[in-house]
Amino acid sequence: MTTARKVTIDPISRLEGHGKVRIFLDASGEVTDGRFQVTQFRGYERFCEGRPFEEMPIIIQRICGICPVIHQLASAKACDAILGGRIPDVAWLLREPQHMGQFIQSMPFNSSIWQALICFWAGIVIQPSAMWLAGLESFQR
Repeated sequence: MTTARKVTIDPISRLEGHGKVRIFLDASGEVTDGRFQVTQFRGYERFCEGRPFEEMPIIIQRICGICPVIHQLASAKACDAILGGRIPDVAWLLREPQHMGQFIQSMPFNSSIWQALICFWAGIVIQPSAMWLAGLESFQR
């Protein structure tokens, strides 16, 4: 594979764990290939080998403590692909609220962490300087 340019994003900051992405571009800037590499060994692949595929959604959801539903649904989709059929509408109607529920649960969790960090930073950086400007030596929190 001859490429004119390679773009590497390392580390990826929007996932739990360690990973990197490599994107290969040709001379005109078009993407010719892309690679996602998880650089952290967890070992799930090893103890999944030889097990019935219908057990995978239950096993794989334990990869991540932050977003187990997403891993379960991705594994279920892989099982659907193995079977080669279209899932019934009822299955989709059960999976979609699960997916949306995980998204709703995850967003406040993640945003509350960021809000806490911002408040912590503001308490250290902004408030003492504002107190100094106001001529206050100390204040009660």
